[in-house]
Parts: sequence; C-alpha cells; structure tokens
Amino acid sequence: MSLALDKRQRAMLREMGIRLWQAPTTTPQAPREAAAAGDPVRGSAPGPQPPSLNAAPAALARAPGAPARPANRASAESANSANSAEAARAASRTHAGDSAFAETSTGTPTAAATGDWTLGPAQALYTDAAENTGATASAMAEVAGAGGRWLLLIETPLSAADDPGYPLTGEAGKLLDNMLHAVGLRGSAAARWAPVLRGPSPDSAAGAAEALPLAEALAALVSAERPDLLLLMGRLAVQALLQTQEPLGKLRGRALQVAGVAAVASYDAPYLLRNLPDKAKAWDDLCRAQHLARQPRPA
Repeated sequence: MSLALDKRQRAMLREMGIRLWQAPTTTPQAPREAAAAGDPVRGSAPGPQPPSLNAAPAALARAPGAPARPANRASAESANSANSAEAARAASRTHAGDSAFAETSTGTPTAAATGDWTLGPAQALYTDAAENTGATASAMAEVAGAGGRWLLLIETPLSAADDPGYPLTGEAGKLLDNMLHAVGLRGSAAARWAPVLRGPSPDSAAGAAEALPLAEALAALVSAERPDLLLLMGRLAVQALLQTQEPLGKLRGRALQVAGVAAVASYDAPYLLRNLPDKAKAWDDLCRAQHLARQPRPA
C-alpha cells in the first residue's frame, strides 16, 4: 500500500518524527544523454529558466506585462534632452562671457585697433561761467579747490555730437555735474571738455585738429588748451586715446601721461548709472585727479 502524499504533508510527518519509506524511482537516462549530446530533437530547445538572483532590480520589480525598455528609453531620452539643453545654455553663457572678455582683450580688435575715432573741439563745460569774464569770489574758490585747469575727454555717442547741452543732459548729466561739484568744478570756467567720437571723420568744415588722426589731434588739442590735468572718461575712449587694448580696470590708478600732461582714466557717467557699485571707484579716480591737478606743472 502506498500513500500519495504531497510535499506539505511529508514535511508535517517529518516534523512529527514519523519516517516514511519511499521506493526509489528510476529516471530514464536517454533524454538526459540526448540533451547532453545536443540531440536536435530533445536537447536543442531548453525550457525557460528561472530568473537569476543577480538580475537588475528594475527587471525583477517590473509588473507583469509592462514593457520596461520603452520606459527606460523615454527616461534616457528625457535625460539626454535635459543634458543637451543644459549644455546649450552653458555654451551660450561661455560664448557671452568670451564676447564680453574679447572687448578688453587682445583677441579681437578693440577701440585702439579700429582707427575710426575722432576728437571734437574743446569747449566750456559750463557756458555761463565761460561767458562771465568777471570771476566772482565763489568761482575763484572753486577753481582753487579744483587745483587748476581740467580738460575732460569724454566718450560721446554720435547722436549727441550736435547736442549743445551734452554731456550735462539727462540723468547722466546730473551725475557728472555732481561729480564735478565734489572736486570744486561746478560752474567753473576751469572745466573744459572735448568729445571723443567713434565714427567717420568730420567734414572739412570742422577745425583742423579734428581732421588729424586721433593721436595728432590729441597733441594739438593739449597744446592749444594747456590743461593741468586730463580726465579720460569712458572705457573705449580711454583705450583709443592711450592706443592700448588693456581693460580700463587695469588703466585706472596708473600714472599716465598724455602729450606731457598728467592724465587719469575713469568711467563715464552713463556707465556709472548702469553699474552703481563702481561709483566708489570713480570717486577714487576724482580724488587722484584733484591731487594731480594741484601739483606744479613742469615748465
């Protein structure tokens, strides 16, 4: 008599200490030998194998019937798209930074290399003071505070070349007026200026100094005006007047000589309106200029 017991029942009997005897069964060897020998009929198509314990967690956790590869492909494509967008933004930032750096580097032509700058005629910064030939005590005190005659060479857009009120118009003009007031030049005849223009040379009706190349025009202007100090204002204008490609940040605070006259390089008022933290640097430049203007000029 034999008992037909399943595995669960056999396990229960073993736990109760009851030993069962089971007759040995014979397993036909032909199919195994055929499979081992690569029998084309029985051994060429092995059955499905259980999943390996080393399989990827994503594959083991996949829901039945849910395709994993399309989801992985979509996530990979999404990651690639994000990486491509980030790379494009980084390249754009790098290109913008390179372009900004090229304006003050030796890699591309800058103000000094273009050769299309011209110098306008010198004129009074405060016309009322120039028309009043009788100097008042207040005006004399301001001139004494300034230390001498100042000639401001200011970077000027072509659109403002014919503006009689420039460079004291608008918000930038108010800022420049306040800067000059700080060094005792507001309303003083000791303050004169000349525009530095980037554009075609003036026509033949202009003064002779304007028709000259920039370096020669600058020398002629300084010889005619005989200032005690030159204040160069505007990054591109400074580079053009000094015939250099160095950035303005390196030219500021440096002992400069232009046509035998002490010169100070600084920012122009429109730039300071756009970059308020640099006002402190401009104030340092004005203090340096005032100190130099008070020094006796060599004969």
